[in-house]
Amino acid sequence: MCSIIKEKDYDSVYVIRTLGNIVGISPNPTSGHTVVTYNLASSVSAASIVVTNSSGLQVYSSVIDISATTHTLNIQNLTADRYSVRLVSATGEVLDSKILIVQ
Repeated sequence: MCSIIKEKDYDSVYVIRTLGNIVGISPNPTSGHTVVTYNLASSVSAASIVVTNSSGLQVYSSVIDISATTHTLNIQNLTADRYSVRLVSATGEVLDSKILIVQ
């Protein structure tokens, strides 16, 4: 007598829902103005762009228009360094982060 054992495999699918992301920073590297392009979920009621230097000090912060998809940074007064550009929700959650190089 032969018995047949059937095995089933189950895959798990994880969905990570992001409330926003930085699509790009252009130009990068830069020494003057640069444009941050971003996407925000419709549930986001307020957000800001925060720039910190390599020491972690905040050097720029601005509330952004949630109905827009771009924000221009005036970074002419920043010294040459690598900076972190963060998209931050009104609750302080970092939605995304990218590196900006100032020459």
